[in-house]
Amino acid sequence: MGSLYDDLWHSAQERTDYLLGLDGDIQADQTPRSRNDAVKMILPIYIKYKNLIKKLAQLYDRMIHSQKRQLIKRLFNCSVGRMLEYRRELVKLTCSDYHWPDDLLIELKWTPDDVQIPSIASYTSDRKKELEEREKNIEDLLDKLNAPELEDEDDHLERERPSAPSLTRAPSMVRRRKSLKVIITPQLPVPTESEEERIIREREEARRKAFADAISLIQRHERARIGRVIGTNASREQEFFWRLKFGEIEVKKYRKEVKEKAARIIQKTWRGYRDRKFLEERREKREMAMGMIIPSRRDKTVIETDLGNRLRIAELQQEFGAAVDDRIAEERSKIFESKRFSVMDDISEEIRAWFQEWLQAVGHFDVYPPEQNGGSAMIVLGQTLTPEEFLVKKSEEMNKEELKKGKDEKKSPKGKNKKEVEGWTPPESKILQMMMEVKNEFVSNWSLRDEKLRETANIEMIKEEIFYELQLETRKAVDELMRLELDRMNDALIKDHKNDDPKFIFPGMKKGKKKKKEKKGRKKPGDDLGKKEEADQMFRELVSSGIIKNYPKARLSDWSGDLSYQNFEAQRDFKEYNHKLGEIKNIIIETCILPLGSKEAHTIAPLLRSLCIMGLPRTGKKFLAHAIANEIGALLFDLTPRVLSGRYEGRENEKRLMRMINTVAKNYPPSIVLIDGGDIPWMKKIPPEEKENQPKRLAKLLPKFIKTIKPGDQILVLGLASEPWKANKKFSKMYDNFIAIPVSDYNSVYLFYQDVLMRYHNVNRHFDVSAVARASVGYSLDVIREAVENVMNLRRRMRLRFEPLRPEEILKELERYPRISEKILTDYAKFQMKTPLGRKLAKMRKEQENNEGN
Repeated sequence: MGSLYDDLWHSAQERTDYLLGLDGDIQADQTPRSRNDAVKMILPIYIKYKNLIKKLAQLYDRMIHSQKRQLIKRLFNCSVGRMLEYRRELVKLTCSDYHWPDDLLIELKWTPDDVQIPSIASYTSDRKKELEEREKNIEDLLDKLNAPELEDEDDHLERERPSAPSLTRAPSMVRRRKSLKVIITPQLPVPTESEEERIIREREEARRKAFADAISLIQRHERARIGRVIGTNASREQEFFWRLKFGEIEVKKYRKEVKEKAARIIQKTWRGYRDRKFLEERREKREMAMGMIIPSRRDKTVIETDLGNRLRIAELQQEFGAAVDDRIAEERSKIFESKRFSVMDDISEEIRAWFQEWLQAVGHFDVYPPEQNGGSAMIVLGQTLTPEEFLVKKSEEMNKEELKKGKDEKKSPKGKNKKEVEGWTPPESKILQMMMEVKNEFVSNWSLRDEKLRETANIEMIKEEIFYELQLETRKAVDELMRLELDRMNDALIKDHKNDDPKFIFPGMKKGKKKKKEKKGRKKPGDDLGKKEEADQMFRELVSSGIIKNYPKARLSDWSGDLSYQNFEAQRDFKEYNHKLGEIKNIIIETCILPLGSKEAHTIAPLLRSLCIMGLPRTGKKFLAHAIANEIGALLFDLTPRVLSGRYEGRENEKRLMRMINTVAKNYPPSIVLIDGGDIPWMKKIPPEEKENQPKRLAKLLPKFIKTIKPGDQILVLGLASEPWKANKKFSKMYDNFIAIPVSDYNSVYLFYQDVLMRYHNVNRHFDVSAVARASVGYSLDVIREAVENVMNLRRRMRLRFEPLRPEEILKELERYPRISEKILTDYAKFQMKTPLGRKLAKMRKEQENNEGN
């Protein structure tokens, strides 16, 4: 295992080096390009980053070495951020979330599976204990809320017990009673039940008694019938033998030729049936081996073996991680004890040398870097002004008029260049520098280590990290001492230059410094809400209000749908095309799961604050929401108007609710704020059944909340909309992006029918799925599943062996469900063009038509 994944890691690093070189060439070439040329440049590297992410995800899940896993995780997060940056540029250029690079896949000899990013198991496996504890905590809180609030029995008995006369007991008896602490309590009162509860209980008891009587009656009659049948058969056999014995019945005798002919007919029929059955079974086995048909019961040996390997790898990862942690603790204690004071002396001498350099070159000292910016670490990193730079800056400030003229001269050509430059140029990216740092760390620490036979911890890396921690810890203490020393030296300078003319001034003497410090140290009213204890209290309150809840288990791997294989040609030939159900999984992974699953990725990736999944009823919107939450182990806040009905009413309570959600979400990342019926608050006419829930108040609360989400918060506002075309214009502006679930297509329905029907053992493996799929296009997959379950009830499954399933049965059941009207489909398609991306697409097409006309 070590050899395999070590080789994979080195190949992934080679792939990273290649992509960094390609990316560097793109960044270096700032030539403006047209829209089509820019897409041709970006799309290849975009799909190559997706392929790299897939390899790194597999590598991180299976690698055992904890230090290597940390480096792989950093590279994975950087790759995710860079891939999402390219995706953002592609969306801007094509005005579409979906891309079909079939020509590039053919050129690279890849399949769509090579660039399809799977679910990232490490997002939940690394936090398994935390997620289990949180789920149990929510269940315990809900159980306490649902439990009846009973009065304390001891207090109740103390109040109700009559005062008893004092009895004289022997001292030994009193001592023995006290030592045993025997408490004699009267019989507890039987809790009374209301009239309604009594009626319900009696009805339930009567129903159970009637059911038991019916079962008993059926059993008695069946046993009596079997007894009568046995008796009748016995009497008939006895009568037949007696009549045969006394010659009343004459047995008809057949000639030998007739018997042989009958035997041949029976043998011929039986052998033909047997051979046909044998040939059919052999054909099914051959087709099953070739993957032409789907078995009803699949062999799970490979899956179970892989699952066992994953569990074993998880155990080894924990063992190796624990061993590395123990070694880190051991080395830390040694280094902190032996090197602490020498490090403090080195830092002090370094800072004093900086003081001396400024005093000799300028005549005074520079301002000490503030603690929140890193303190004296800024001096070491060269992030403060040198004396020479300070003198240059001072001379420039003395010539303000010349500087203004220079600025005006510099601004004028820039403005002209902006007007002249047309086309796309690659934007700058900070992620490339981060990827280069990861690459350099790999080269310096791991490239020359051969650990194919036995993996060991890198002690040098551990020591470097501990020395870094020691420097950070001691630097804070040294900075406090050096600031005091600098204050004393500044006071001495002021005394030395007290009588100078003009007045001696240096940077540390600016007025208002103390006021600024007081202003900086002043706390805002909402700062205390970020404390962990208050966040836990808010968490409990939101659970009791039904806003935080556990959600059903769902996985994106269970999402049914096929990719579109003709959209590349349709796009090339300027024909109408639309994405399919299979593409929904890819966009959910790229826009929701990858950025939300990791704090590092969410910090560097393009920020997506809000998302709306829209689709017709029963198309799987809620399933996708639960799948996103399960894939990343998110905390779910349910702000559906129905859940908020009667809760947190009033302006102050609403503000307090959103403040609590913001605080808890930031303390328990990642978090999803779900609004089922996310279009209802913005509807022009609220449905009558929703008016009592007051959905309109969400329209004011959510936009302000969304603006507070920042990179690294790992918060997503997720809306589910079934009738978005009924909402006003503010609805389309509220969400950053819209994902439209398309109407079912033939490919997706065909695969879904195969999956659902072939689970039944006696269904013919050659059932005409194609005909049923073509007739079912347009129905949602949930409706199709329900129709199949209604047809394949227990009685029908019992008859399958003798009466094969016919396509007409399923189609007849589907006719009971109404089809989606053309008007709804038209309104749905029109709204997709009213979203921000849809408007940009319409504008782009209009520009292309005008250019072609000219």
